[in-house]
Amino acid sequence: MFNTLNTISSVVYEDPRKADAMLARLAGLLRKTLSCSNTQVVPLDREVETLELYLEIMRLRFENKLEVDVHLAPEVHKALAPHLLLQPLVENAIRHGGDPRSHAVAIQITAERDGGNTRVRVRDWGSGLSKGGIHRGTGISNTAERLQQLYGARHKLEFENCADGGLAVTVAFPYQT
Repeated sequence: MFNTLNTISSVVYEDPRKADAMLARLAGLLRKTLSCSNTQVVPLDREVETLELYLEIMRLRFENKLEVDVHLAPEVHKALAPHLLLQPLVENAIRHGGDPRSHAVAIQITAERDGGNTRVRVRDWGSGLSKGGIHRGTGISNTAERLQQLYGARHKLEFENCADGGLAVTVAFPYQT
């Protein structure tokens, strides 16, 4: 949320109408987030609805330079996923996954059932991980800690450079409805 507020703050003087629209969407996002604040897991399709509220803010910021493709396999629409799982992963992809020349950001989100697990993948086409590995900021660290608390050793959180560029983050956790 702090990063989103900082984003809006940077737009206030450049385009007050855009900043106003971003604030309205942030209010909607906060309302939705607070309505689920006591809920640890939500159906994956509802998690995507919450993500869309965040993406509306980012689309205003990036205009035509942000493309996000979401594909949920039919069997995982109602699969339970950690609440606010996707937002920090997508925020990280937006922040670090842009094309270095055009600053355009393309993100692909997929989710499917993989045996007894739900597998979610967030992929960008940026520069990928440097040799130093992933920098675990607050969002990624909190996500890792929440996955550990919810699932213990029954989850995976993996970061891998893709052969054709970019980074893929894969999260797997027990499939439940």
